[in-house]
Amino acid sequence: MKYALGIVCLSALSLVLLSGSAAPSLQAPKPASGTQTALDALTERVTTLEKQLVTANAQCTVLSKDLDDTRALLDKTLAYLGQQALAARDMSAALDTAEQQGFAVGENHPSRKTLLEGWRKQIAAAQADLPQAPKPVAPTARATPQPRKPVAPPQK
Repeated sequence: MKYALGIVCLSALSLVLLSGSAAPSLQAPKPASGTQTALDALTERVTTLEKQLVTANAQCTVLSKDLDDTRALLDKTLAYLGQQALAARDMSAALDTAEQQGFAVGENHPSRKTLLEGWRKQIAAAQADLPQAPKPVAPTARATPQPRKPVAPPQK
């Protein structure tokens, strides 16, 4: 009989606990309206950040392509300027040879000397202050790919 009474008491206690009337703290808490609002705000913030990330990635892709195009143009420009400097050096040697062969002597020789002087100034300017490719940055400090190796001007 004691056994039956114990079972009845346990059953009644279980029923009361499961119904939640005896101990509301044992039930899963319902989110308060403030908590739900905070959760909604966080969800909205995550959605906004995801959209911003997609936009930033698209901009990064465009800028990366633009950087690659600019590097290619820089390589071509440096090669062209190198070729111009070599041509100016060759022209300077040709002017020296022409002067040694007597180009500046004879009739109206001052005008020829003036012409040679003007060409030499132009040639000196073409060879001075040639731009150089920027020095590469250490790979760990870069967010972009390493620059291409500069194109060397053709050797004559």
